[in-house]
Amino acid sequence: MHTKFTLRNFSSYATLSFTIGLVTVGFGAIDLIMVSALGEVHVAGVGIGELIVTCILASMLGFVDVFAAKLAALEGSGAVRSKQLSLALGFLWSVLVCALLALILTALIQPALILFGQVKTLIRPITDYTEWRLLGTAPFLIYMAASEALKICGQRTRALHILIAGFIANAGLNALFLYTPVASFFASPEAAVAAGTVLVHLFMGVIAAWIWLSQIGMPPKTKRFEIVTGAWKNFAMLVTKAPGVMVRIFNDYVGSVIPMLFIGTISTQTAAAAAVATKIYTLFCRVPQATLSASYVYYSYDLAEHETHPASKKSADVVRRLFRYVALPTAIALVLTLLAAPAFIWVFGGGSVDSALVRSLLLAYLLFVPLYVIEQFYAELLTAHGCSGMLFGASSIATYLLTVPLAYISVFVWDSAFLAIALKSVAVGLLALCYFWYYRYRRRIERKVS
Repeated sequence: MHTKFTLRNFSSYATLSFTIGLVTVGFGAIDLIMVSALGEVHVAGVGIGELIVTCILASMLGFVDVFAAKLAALEGSGAVRSKQLSLALGFLWSVLVCALLALILTALIQPALILFGQVKTLIRPITDYTEWRLLGTAPFLIYMAASEALKICGQRTRALHILIAGFIANAGLNALFLYTPVASFFASPEAAVAAGTVLVHLFMGVIAAWIWLSQIGMPPKTKRFEIVTGAWKNFAMLVTKAPGVMVRIFNDYVGSVIPMLFIGTISTQTAAAAAVATKIYTLFCRVPQATLSASYVYYSYDLAEHETHPASKKSADVVRRLFRYVALPTAIALVLTLLAAPAFIWVFGGGSVDSALVRSLLLAYLLFVPLYVIEQFYAELLTAHGCSGMLFGASSIATYLLTVPLAYISVFVWDSAFLAIALKSVAVGLLALCYFWYYRYRRRIERKVS
């Protein structure tokens, strides 16, 4: 059974999640590769623009995370399919809220870039990319939720097939929108590649949602009122629990985006090198993120199926096993990334970036990987328990009192792009300690209650 926590099931889920994550990052990677021939301004424009978009859209994935945890609990407990349909309807309403928020944010991108002193030649390219991508917020969230639903409900290969088809379509649209007369319809190459991504997300979202809903089936008429009532409850649950998770994810990305914006004020060459280093690091992160995703789902399965608390010995054993399954693949991926770095730099840089600077900035990212793994692992466990308030508070303090000030000092006082990235380890280490302590604290409290 796909909800049973075994090494084989975990490995299968994590491998598929890694493949899906790799192809997902490949969307941005193929954008970067295809504009690299046009010069370092476009490399920096797409690289920084994608990071900003990822920060915003990834924070909205807080709704997807809460949706996925609830769905995994329903699947693990063997709940009737109509409850899944109520959850899907409630999630759809929350997507409308996110789309409205994204629309408001599109008007703030260019003023924010000017405020942060971004190099003038990069403001228009970054704005073009981010505006198009944010217009596609609803298709993106629907696709991500439907893809998670397929994986959770035993249709994992379907999710992969849809993503591969989308990746091929994205590459084809990039070529069409960049190197044919169709390019004249877009204000810039950045707008062209972003528009292609939005169209592909729309296609993938429709297909994935249709497959999952077909699996659930249409409910009898007698159940429809019950489904709508349940949808309102799920919507209320999502808008209550998701914001804390959203802020935690948003803060995580702000800790990367703000230093990048600061770095962008140094020079176009430095901004381009940072964009390439960030893309390589993002590819590396597919390994820990895949294993963390599997940990999150199987921990949620375990909570629902066995009705256990973190205080129980069984749950403690599960947590130890899950952490081992995260740490070992991450260590292997770290070594492979270091070995493959020269090839990645050549592919993403197109020969127009400073390779020595890229290597230096990539090393700055990789220095805090062990702390990053611990922080993200316990954040996932706390998310499964609905500890959004703690995630919100701790991540906000670490980001805005440590990461952002240290990045500012690194760039504008010490003139160091390396330190702007490397000193993020201070905040990551603090969060790792806080999340671990709070999880242990919950275990002690629940042990007393039980």
